[in-house]
Amino acid sequence: MKIREALLEDADPVWDIFSTVIKTGDTYVFDLETKKEDLPKYWFAANM
Repeated sequence: MKIREALLEDADPVWDIFSTVIKTGDTYVFDLETKKEDLPKYWFAANM
C-alpha cells in the first residue's frame, strides 16, 4: 500500500468519503448541505 497526498484529480473518491462522514451531522464542522463543488476549498486548500 502506498499512501500519498490527495490530488485534485482525486476529488470524486475524496467526496465519496467526505460526504459519507458528514451526512450523519454528528462529526466535523461541515454543514450537511456542503456541496461537492465546495470540496476543493476545504480539502485541497493550500493552507492544509
